[in-house]
Amino acid sequence: MKKVSECDLYCLFIHTKGGSMTSNGYTVTHLEYLRAVSDSKMMMLYCESTIMDAYFKFRWIIAKYIEEFKLSQGRMPHNNEVVDFLEMESEKNPTSGIPSKHQIDTYVWVLLHDIVMVKGHYVEKLSWGHTVPWASYLSDLLQQGLQLLPKKSLYEESSQLALAFGDFTSFAKQVVSDHVRISELLEGRRLLNRSIRMLTRSEITAGPVNGSIGSVKACSAICLFHHEGNSLTVQYYAGDTNGNYDFEVGDPSSFVSYTYNNLQDGVPGLFYWESRRLFYLTYKLGEYVISYHFPEDTAWSSQLYADYTDDIINGILNTHANGMIIELLNSLIGGLQK
Repeated sequence: MKKVSECDLYCLFIHTKGGSMTSNGYTVTHLEYLRAVSDSKMMMLYCESTIMDAYFKFRWIIAKYIEEFKLSQGRMPHNNEVVDFLEMESEKNPTSGIPSKHQIDTYVWVLLHDIVMVKGHYVEKLSWGHTVPWASYLSDLLQQGLQLLPKKSLYEESSQLALAFGDFTSFAKQVVSDHVRISELLEGRRLLNRSIRMLTRSEITAGPVNGSIGSVKACSAICLFHHEGNSLTVQYYAGDTNGNYDFEVGDPSSFVSYTYNNLQDGVPGLFYWESRRLFYLTYKLGEYVISYHFPEDTAWSSQLYADYTDDIINGILNTHANGMIIELLNSLIGGLQK
């Protein structure tokens, strides 16, 4: 994996072997390919022509199985489940076109399906006796590198500015959080609206090489609640929500009450309301609770939410400036004094 990250050009040749299986359900070959994708490497992908032809004859069987599995189980099948299905299908249905596992490792089809159908990458067919035109490919690669050389100083300057900005924002957040006391928010609803417009769509990834499991849309609403007596009362709300409701502190069905009673200050919580297709990212901030609403983009389920809660939180916070904006707003709320 380290060598893949260090390389400039990633080449993959697919034949009858799928690679050594690892404990996480991927072969080493598959993980190396996914790392190359994650690192945005230039790739040259080849597959022996008869294997490629065989895959295209029955790829619809794999696609149908995956879709039916998602509908019945509420999640994507694991790689070993796809392998088991293909092996059984090959044995019970000789006309399926799926080669026996004794001829070709079944995992080869899992790898090809991910490359071709999921990632959408082009795989060139390679027949025995044909040579790869290395000179042409490497000449193109060298030409692209030469085009970047004049911009080297610009890239280095951008990198230094990014580091400086990171130090500044970290300092600013600490100052606001630890050294500033705020008596009130001016035009609180307008502040929430501005924050909503800045919180962007997020791609959610998981696994050893950050494979995509779905996405959530940009923030649609923010609500701020304050603890008053036995209630958590709405102070401000903005966006796509009616906002006209308070919660009893002890309400066991309220995620707002749960956040106030069970989460530590500043630690994110995530809740999913399946019928509304909404994720609620919440924080307890002293006597306040703030909730950020993110509609689902791809189809999610309660099971996917339970399996990937931490990955969804990280995906939202690590996208663009989402985490910094939320931290800044939370710091301002945390500085409020009643």
